[in-house]
Amino acid sequence: GTVIPACRVRISSKDDDGIGEIEVKGENVMLGYYKDEESNLKSFTDDGWFRTGDRGYLDKDGYLFLSGREKNLIILSNGKNVHPEELEEKILSEMPYVKEAVVFASVDSSGAQEQICAAVYIDQEHPDMLGTEDRQSFVENDISRINDMLPSYKQILQVFISEEEFEKTSTKKIIRKAVERKYSDV
Repeated sequence: GTVIPACRVRISSKDDDGIGEIEVKGENVMLGYYKDEESNLKSFTDDGWFRTGDRGYLDKDGYLFLSGREKNLIILSNGKNVHPEELEEKILSEMPYVKEAVVFASVDSSGAQEQICAAVYIDQEHPDMLGTEDRQSFVENDISRINDMLPSYKQILQVFISEEEFEKTSTKKIIRKAVERKYSDV
């Protein structure tokens, strides 16, 4: 949407698609953390812009688009950036029987993020699932169909099906790190 008049927005560290971290400045932005210089150094640029932790871009008309969170960004060993929220949205919209989806990267022994994985929680009572014996193959076939719409570096190479809903915070947000930990050893 449009940026409110009291706020200025800029995009820093843009990638090839023009997406970068959203930084803001204005009277409506906090002045800083009280007596916490370490947090202030992490949260503000040298010239006083607040680092929101969100990733996005501004179009030619000044509309701000959000693409994900900085902390969720997957940076593959080939240097390509993948926004897991984009792939999760695609899974949820293209696969109506999926109730929850978390996209993450598997990590190799050196700590580099190497391939895109997805964990999904499915509605076993959804009409698409009724009578489906091999749910893993069914889900993998739909993921393959989604992969056909994506560039190779964004393709989901491994799929996990959860038998239960993902762990959530008190505000009902999925705890991404818990899902990643659970499936990183599989």
